[in-house]
Amino acid sequence: MYGAEKYEDGTHRWTLCRSFLQLLEDTGGPPQALQTLCEECFYLGGGGNGLFDKITKQNFNTIFERTKTGLDGRYKIVNTVDQNRKLLELLHHCIAGIPVNRNTLLDPYTKTDTIANLERDAHIIMDLLDDACTQFTIKMPFFFVSLYNDRLRVVDFALKEALR
Repeated sequence: MYGAEKYEDGTHRWTLCRSFLQLLEDTGGPPQALQTLCEECFYLGGGGNGLFDKITKQNFNTIFERTKTGLDGRYKIVNTVDQNRKLLELLHHCIAGIPVNRNTLLDPYTKTDTIANLERDAHIIMDLLDDACTQFTIKMPFFFVSLYNDRLRVVDFALKEALR
């Protein structure tokens, strides 16, 4: 990238910047999540190479928060959580790595809140756990976990503060 900071050996600093690489990992893989992060990065400082020109001087907490805002605008995560507080149970299964099947109920009193019904709307990824395709673990990009926490207050402070 033209103008991007380099080390003396010619390696671009951004390729080894732990904070930037962590943000990439935090997207969790969905293409629109990665796109949202890239848009935020490329529009810093008026566009172009704003992020990469001075990678070591960036405020990655700001990038994280702006990306979260962008993701919520795209996926309506906060609205989804506000409409279904049972997603706290979904978040619990995700964080604790509790195996589920597609018919697992988050609320025994509501037969419609199955994992299968929430897979699309709750922004989760099902990770196959067995060869019979019956057991899964719930994966959720960290950006989404953070948005869920902002509403559900599982951790009673902003996750960004805990990760500094």
